[in-house]
Amino acid sequence: GSTMGASDMEASLKAELSSKRGESFDQEFVSQMILHHQGAIEMAKIALTKSKREEIINLSNAVIQTQGREIEE
Repeated sequence: GSTMGASDMEASLKAELSSKRGESFDQEFVSQMILHHQGAIEMAKIALTKSKREEIINLSNAVIQTQGREIEE
């Protein structure tokens, strides 16, 4: 199988979104944003276990807090 890089994935998400209108656009947008936020939270959790830098730890905690709130919205 072929692996998609981040930019390929982004391009396919944008194509998916731009092909939609109205309610189906709204649903796709929300669904993609939730996936995006969940990915950010997962990366932040990993950073908390691996990084020793205060800036990274602070950023990771902020990401977990704000992205979690945005998912709830």
